[in-house]
Amino acid sequence: GRYLTPDGSAAFMTREEIIEVRGAAPVRLTVRATRHGPVLSDVLPEGTAESGYVLALQTSFLDPDDRTADALWNINRARDWAGFRAALADIVGPQQNIVYADTGGTIGFIAPARIPIRKGGNGWMPVPGWTGAYDWAGYIPFDELPQATDPPAGHFASANNKIVPESYPYFVSRDWDLPNRVERIEELLGAEPRQSLAASAAMQADTVSIMARRLMPLMTQIQPEGDLAREAVERLRGWDFRMDADRVEPLLFTAWLRAFAHSVLFGRLGNAAADIWDLKPLVMETVLTQHREWCADPQHPNDTCEARLAAALEDAMARLRDSYGPQMAQWQWGRAHIARFSNQFLGRIPVIRDWIAVAVPTPGGYDTLNRGPSTIRDDAHPYEQRFGAGLRIVTDMAAPADSHMMAVPGQSGNPLSPHFSDLLLRWRQFDWLVPGRAAAVNTLVLEPAR
Repeated sequence: GRYLTPDGSAAFMTREEIIEVRGAAPVRLTVRATRHGPVLSDVLPEGTAESGYVLALQTSFLDPDDRTADALWNINRARDWAGFRAALADIVGPQQNIVYADTGGTIGFIAPARIPIRKGGNGWMPVPGWTGAYDWAGYIPFDELPQATDPPAGHFASANNKIVPESYPYFVSRDWDLPNRVERIEELLGAEPRQSLAASAAMQADTVSIMARRLMPLMTQIQPEGDLAREAVERLRGWDFRMDADRVEPLLFTAWLRAFAHSVLFGRLGNAAADIWDLKPLVMETVLTQHREWCADPQHPNDTCEARLAAALEDAMARLRDSYGPQMAQWQWGRAHIARFSNQFLGRIPVIRDWIAVAVPTPGGYDTLNRGPSTIRDDAHPYEQRFGAGLRIVTDMAAPADSHMMAVPGQSGNPLSPHFSDLLLRWRQFDWLVPGRAAAVNTLVLEPAR
């Protein structure tokens, strides 16, 4: 077959890939590629690309000269910031926020990767590949990537937040996280600028939700009619915005915001909201402060935000009663916010899946430093923790050997090992290990097959 380019048609490049399968015949795949990269629509569900078109992927980490592995090797052998930064010039992808500190007092930040400069568009959505109008024109020069050394503030803070100003001349991403966590980091550093191991560890365990702190004064302005609704609003008005596992307020707030966001977004967008709706705290804050007309919709043109909030609160409480009991005191965050550690292979096998199940109630939430977001669109388990910090480290560069660390759920990947999940509760409680302080109780040796 052939495909269209700016210079006419061209033949697809093809290669055969063989996947060996133990106990079965090998699987043979013919991979097609265009001048931009592999054709993904050949292996994606039918209808991904319209008839007569293909969907191809161009990405820098498929370039044949990718030296990312070399960069990772060399940064572990760098002796100073200059050597560390030079090693990172070989990073192709994926782009990461990388921070640096040394015993001499130098700190640095850089987000290295081979980021394309496009003739048109920003790469966020598929574009016509046959015109050349969206082709790459080069890469962002390494010296112009986001980076800094020894800032006047004396620290760097990184929490998936936007790392470039509006004036930055290149497109890096549009998928930034809420600025809430980095805002909270700055608050805590401002309160205690001279950090200790204990202060830094406490920062990682922090459960204050900036989202709740901003939205609660807006949401609790309503005057509820029922006794239970009045109790809920009074609880939330006195809340300190900490997403602690033993508190009722975190679940009450999250369930209420979930119901309100669902009501507003589906009322305004209809079924188009099905795949995109979430808590959307910035959107809901904007609705309540600047665009209150969004609380009305074609089916309810006279609705007010107060009416929507009151109805959403009743809906949320009804669901909480059904799931957690009739008394509000039963609606503790830890009953809903549970971190599950599923085995990607054994977790698919009945009986065994339940036998090796690892789960623990956790604090934290959507935008807290003790990270614990949920998949709000999941009607069955909307508040379960979906991801978080699998590895935590706190290091004082004046005494690196005393670094505090914790991994979860345990150090062994073998479900039969007593060390498969023995760190689970210590992780939840922000207990720490200091490597080298105790003798190893087990040693795992990996040997190549003979």
